[in-house]
Amino acid sequence: MANPKPFQLDERRSFRFGIEIEARLIGPDGIAMPFLVQNLSRHGASGEWAGGDLVRGTGVALLFPDLGRFPAHIVWAEKDRLGVEFTAPLPQPALDRLLEEDPDAISSHRLSPKA
Repeated sequence: MANPKPFQLDERRSFRFGIEIEARLIGPDGIAMPFLVQNLSRHGASGEWAGGDLVRGTGVALLFPDLGRFPAHIVWAEKDRLGVEFTAPLPQPALDRLLEEDPDAISSHRLSPKA
């Protein structure tokens, strides 16, 4: 009989927040597309977009109003959803400001994230 896999905690590096914030996804061609951020952490984001030909590994940027542009690359993409990893972690003040925009933001994290 095979041994069952041990229970594993989420191995993400930072807390994730369920959120709804409108941003712009800037593709490699420089065109900005609407992007509804639904999950956000210091290291990445995921959400809904209009779709297109972006694939895993593509360099993009997320543009948040009044905060600026944050370079990233696509880690997964589906028909109308995608996830990105930021090239450098979001500064904590920027994350705090984004979370203030959605008072209903919900933390979805493990007990102690990796540093």
